[in-house]
Amino acid sequence: MYLDEILFINMAMNYLILWLTARLSRRNYQFNRLFWGALLGALYVLTVFLPAKSAFFTIIAKFILSVAIIYVSFLPVKARELFSLLGVFYLVSFTVGGAVLACSLFLSMPILSSRGALVISPVSSWNLVIPFFLVLFLGKWGLDYLEQKKWQRLFKVVLLIKLLGKEIEVKGIMDTGNKLKEPISREPVIVVQYSALEEILPGEIKEYIKGQNDKGLELDIEKLSDSPLASKLCFIPYSSLGKKKGFLLGFRPEGIKLWEKGREVEVLQKAVVAIYSDSFSDKTSYQALLPPSLLANVT
Repeated sequence: MYLDEILFINMAMNYLILWLTARLSRRNYQFNRLFWGALLGALYVLTVFLPAKSAFFTIIAKFILSVAIIYVSFLPVKARELFSLLGVFYLVSFTVGGAVLACSLFLSMPILSSRGALVISPVSSWNLVIPFFLVLFLGKWGLDYLEQKKWQRLFKVVLLIKLLGKEIEVKGIMDTGNKLKEPISREPVIVVQYSALEEILPGEIKEYIKGQNDKGLELDIEKLSDSPLASKLCFIPYSSLGKKKGFLLGFRPEGIKLWEKGREVEVLQKAVVAIYSDSFSDKTSYQALLPPSLLANVT
């Protein structure tokens, strides 16, 4: 295998490892940052051509390289976040390395030892393709599926919404598929059925919601200018909930509280409540879909 092929393969795998690290850590990331971090890790291979190459294969040198890769990929990052990301990075790296080794053994490919490093020779495309798609599948679909099941099974909540001096309790679940953001403030959105909110909504809002047809909301905020909620209203674009595209009418509540298994839990940030005029499903008992980002530190 030529040097340029080795660099490309290392960079591709490094990029996937960093991407999965970000996904597992629920960390926002930039593609160009991950690119530079992956490139830094790939260039490490070139140290084998240096006269003092043994110094680059010590535990300290490898640790410094790992810190540098994480720092470049997720800059800016605080010290506590740095070591948290570093732990996940090692976990993913060992998992991927184990997958490559397992594929080699399964495909009966000879594994050689050279100066403390494992060398797979000859390199089969399947030996790289299988781990590649394993990481891709886990990061793209596996995490969402597992988190969705975890939240629905273990984290059903009671949501208290305060509006215009009134309060109402709503049953809800965490929904990893709810990635809606209010377009201007970028605040997360809690989607609540209209039937659950009806008793605390002012008359103007009720008439507006009931007057809409199947084509979606009419984006005419002037119709709601006389509402006591006028200054708190917003329109939220979406592309799910049974329609390819549309808008939800949202409002900023005066306060929200959450309870899980009888105990109050901390809400990490402000959120917008979006009114969903239909019901989620006849078989469900919940009336609200909450984004997990509201409670990202709860496990």
